[in-house]
Amino acid sequence: MTNSCATSKITRCLPRDAPSGLLQLIDRMRVPFHVRAIVSACVIAAMLSCISASPLDAKTPYLSRSKKCSTNRKKIVAVDREAVLYTAFGRFGESTVYGCSFSRKFRFQLGPYNDTLCSPDICTSVEHETLTSTLVAYEYFSVRGEEQTCLIIVRNLANGRILHSIPTGVALHPEPLIVGNGPASSIVLMRDGSIAWITVVSRDHTTYYEVHAVDRTGSRVLATSPNIDPHSLALAGSTLYWIQGGMPFSAQLT
Repeated sequence: MTNSCATSKITRCLPRDAPSGLLQLIDRMRVPFHVRAIVSACVIAAMLSCISASPLDAKTPYLSRSKKCSTNRKKIVAVDREAVLYTAFGRFGESTVYGCSFSRKFRFQLGPYNDTLCSPDICTSVEHETLTSTLVAYEYFSVRGEEQTCLIIVRNLANGRILHSIPTGVALHPEPLIVGNGPASSIVLMRDGSIAWITVVSRDHTTYYEVHAVDRTGSRVLATSPNIDPHSLALAGSTLYWIQGGMPFSAQLT
């Protein structure tokens, strides 16, 4: 069975938070309904194509200067003493996640917020944002036709540098157009950039969960089981915890 990293997400990819100006203008045009529907679909597809292009170019990150890290801020996603994540309107009116270091006052665009700009065939979003000091970790996923990508990304908001960009997992039978092995259900992050997450994997009509970690020793899978609680991941110091089969398990991040 093909395991799509975004199968469970694309089914709820509806434009909830609107590039509404353009679409309302189209709606007011005195043209037949079927023509308006076609034009609206083309507008959404064009905007998604622009937004999803080159999302991981660490050399030329999208940034802007903001005196208080709060330009046009809509909603606080996460806040730390050294940085903040918030949503604001993007270039096309979509709700977009930005990260900003209080000391540097630069904001970096992470991507569209939780499926706010998606169509049935194209979708780009960031989810599970986790902030520690000036480091932010999140899941980036993108669907463009048959091409599907699910990545775990760690970025330093002090300079925009991407520390990690890792597929959520590796399938038993990899496919060339699919990067990642299922969506993430939770992410935890240490101040040194070490990271762990749980991936949801569909295999042989059964849902499995994988606990992954990346630290100074490299990348590894800590556990695989259908009995892992997908939302149980927790971090205390450098000790990682999760629930499997109703019992607590742990591992060290170094």
